[in-house]
Amino acid sequence: MTAKTTKKGGIKQFTKNFLPYILSTIVIIGIVVVGSANKGVDENTGLNIQALASNNYAASADQISEYYMVSELAHVMNLATAEAVNVNYNSLTSLSEVDQTSTDKFEKPTNLNSACYATGVVEYKVSEGETVASISSKYAACGVTEVMIRWSNNMTNRAGVAAGQTIYVPARSGFVHKVVNGETIESLASKYKSSVENIVAANNLENYATNAGLPVGAHYLLPDGDMPATERPDYVAPTPTYTNTNYYTRIYWTSSNPMPYGWCTWYAWGRRAQLGGKYTLPGGLGNASTWDNSLAGSFYIDGTPRAGDVIQTDYGQYGHVGYVESVNGDYITISDMNGLAGWGRVGYQNIPRSAWGQYRFIHERK
Repeated sequence: MTAKTTKKGGIKQFTKNFLPYILSTIVIIGIVVVGSANKGVDENTGLNIQALASNNYAASADQISEYYMVSELAHVMNLATAEAVNVNYNSLTSLSEVDQTSTDKFEKPTNLNSACYATGVVEYKVSEGETVASISSKYAACGVTEVMIRWSNNMTNRAGVAAGQTIYVPARSGFVHKVVNGETIESLASKYKSSVENIVAANNLENYATNAGLPVGAHYLLPDGDMPATERPDYVAPTPTYTNTNYYTRIYWTSSNPMPYGWCTWYAWGRRAQLGGKYTLPGGLGNASTWDNSLAGSFYIDGTPRAGDVIQTDYGQYGHVGYVESVNGDYITISDMNGLAGWGRVGYQNIPRSAWGQYRFIHERK
């Protein structure tokens, strides 16, 4: 009689301890089944992580909830797959914490910079209010600059874009080149300082012989390429001239920076060379204090700043030059070397309109 009482007590104790877990498990499984019902229309609506990946990691709120319940169930039951299920759940929920644009979908975040891995050329349609600068900022994380976009579309430094216009944008650092007759992968790599391997990979040209002619008129991305100065949109064949004889200097034209590294003149000359064309400065300019006089006959110079100008002053023994980054209403932002941040270092400063009269601004070539 005593043994029978003990057995009944054991059953009651087991029921009390484990029945809630069993019922909870049944309820969770039921919720998952019901929540996933009628979702067979799209194979990417299940909990298969490969299927979600093929759908650009777009997961519905229901799928996230289901993954949570399955993860919890696997953990409670100490299943061998618990760790793998939890990893997949964490991967999906992490997408919900960055750059979401929808309330019912957890989307792949744009800040993963997937565009950096795209091959070929981006054909970009300009929207209302966009500029070359604002477009380049969308690809800045991939190493694309405004200059690269201008080179890709043969646009001068002051040319703009219009809404509805389609332009070419390099998917990453480099520029877009339009093939002319006789060009090959090897000739493009050599002329524009890219590489055969990178050009092939960036444009899916595996089926082309590297020494075979490419289709005339085709547009290809030249990764990390450099356009010769004579092909840049702003290029104008220079006419060497003599400067004011009071300074006993003779300017000359060169493609390499003639100024000593680390000084303000080296930095300002290099920044203008990046713009190319009419903005390229000659050699033989001497110290910063003589730049305005040396260039007075061939460059526009006045007291009104523009983006891309050289800012110049005679102050000090040797004077000083810098580069105008932007003009912002009542102040300008300039950068320089061997000035604000010291020798060989680049510094930045905002200069108010009230101080502009202390400087001269060297514009483009006449």
